[in-house]
Amino acid sequence: MDNLLEFLSKRMSRHVVVSGDHSDLLIWGVRERNGVNLLGFSLNQLDTSQQSKRAEHLRKVGTQLSEKTGLTYIEIYYPADLIQNPLAKIRIDNISYPKGEASKQLQNVWGTSQQQIGTQKEVNRHMADAFHAWARVNLPTSYVRMDIDAIVTETGDASELVSLIEIKRSTAISVANWSPYTADIRNYFLEYRLADLADLSFYTLNHGCKDTPVKEDTLIGLHKISDVDLRNNRIISEKNIMNANQLAKILDSD
Repeated sequence: MDNLLEFLSKRMSRHVVVSGDHSDLLIWGVRERNGVNLLGFSLNQLDTSQQSKRAEHLRKVGTQLSEKTGLTYIEIYYPADLIQNPLAKIRIDNISYPKGEASKQLQNVWGTSQQQIGTQKEVNRHMADAFHAWARVNLPTSYVRMDIDAIVTETGDASELVSLIEIKRSTAISVANWSPYTADIRNYFLEYRLADLADLSFYTLNHGCKDTPVKEDTLIGLHKISDVDLRNNRIISEKNIMNANQLAKILDSD
């Protein structure tokens, strides 16, 4: 788990729901012309016999997002040997599909009929799991798929969603000088559209702690995203620099 997310999980355990530990809440979208259309949400889990507390909270958040936006929510379970095992199956909403057929089923779920499959995009160094590796090869090139890092809620049971949180870690650029990259503008647009539909605040949090823990006095950049303009390639945001302790207080009172 990202070091800032770990800090926030401890400081705001009753008010923040975090993806990770093989339970991840994903946003799905599809590129169309110069834009990106939201498709829905999925809770992706490594297929084990145990259900984590984290997965329960993420399920509630996914259901809430679906209700707020009118978009589809599904659950996806995948085995650890998804890539290596030719007989591996992917379970989508409690129905198991051979991994060679799961791509078609996901297109059915999202209501698309894309023909171009796979991506030429450079492999993400932080690719989290077997599903993401499988998806790169087997899902439509036009799909945009990204993890929701965290959701801030009013209560621990995710009964009221308040803020959408994206984490960006940078060791090459200082927190004071970092700004959201327009190279990621389609992802920002997808999150911005989600936040707008679900009536959430949208924050990108930047920090530089790769190998060291985030502490109360660690500097964090809080970027409140107010607009994402694909046509003009602009991400409009307001930046504030603070320590992690101040950040937790702000998010807790948002």
